[in-house]
Amino acid sequence: MRRLPLCRRKPTMPVGDKLQPLNRYRVRHAFTLVELLIVIGLILLLAGITLRVGSAMWQQSEIRRTQAAMDLLETALLEWEVESGRSLTWQSSDYGQLGSRDDFDMHDPWIDSNCEDSTDVYLISELLEVLNRNPKSRAILAKIDSDLLYRYPESGQPRPSWITPNSAAAAELSNYGGRLVLLDAWEMPIYATHPGVVVPPSVDPVGKIDSDGTELTHLELKYGAAPNRRMRFVSAGPDGQFGHQAPAESVCGIDASTHDALVEASKDNLLSDVDTTN
Repeated sequence: MRRLPLCRRKPTMPVGDKLQPLNRYRVRHAFTLVELLIVIGLILLLAGITLRVGSAMWQQSEIRRTQAAMDLLETALLEWEVESGRSLTWQSSDYGQLGSRDDFDMHDPWIDSNCEDSTDVYLISELLEVLNRNPKSRAILAKIDSDLLYRYPESGQPRPSWITPNSAAAAELSNYGGRLVLLDAWEMPIYATHPGVVVPPSVDPVGKIDSDGTELTHLELKYGAAPNRRMRFVSAGPDGQFGHQAPAESVCGIDASTHDALVEASKDNLLSDVDTTN
């Protein structure tokens, strides 16, 4: 007996009192423009948050890296003083000729009429040379990240970016060829700030006397006080600008806006930690 093929009937579903065919392949709608904009906005927001967090973490890492280098420099200086049995000495531009001593360890840098473009940058190079003569201090300095040590070029080679052309520092560069300078994590040299001299009773001080009984030097005015008659180190910080903590308009010949800009630039400077106890 021949079997007839069965006819397939569309599945139905009740709608009210009637049976309607069931469409098992429903049409899927795409995202609307509003939905796409919302998704894109969320992605951009999350990306922005991630970048800000990552940037902040990177900056904190660079701050710790710079602080560690300055701490090692401070430790090397302390070791030098322990081994030498005395504090580091430097010749003051104000009172260096008053005494008979002529064997100062370092020279006091001078400041020019622009108040910012001076040879302060070379003080750290002189300090590194002094410390490297002591084996124990040299061993401590060897722990500094080698990427933060820069050697000044010999005569005729390109100058480093922080030496301004036709400046006092540029004029002195030939005398520092081959000498080391310590950089911060943002590739700017770390400066050294030393306290002023103890003014003899018979001499009127040129500047103010600060809390440790020494004259407040132009370095301390620019980069922060060196407490307890101890040298202090300063980094320009993330913005790469040292600025000036107390610029004097009458001396430097600057206007109010320049004054404020110099003070603002100094706010992110990093200072080394020094023992301020007596």
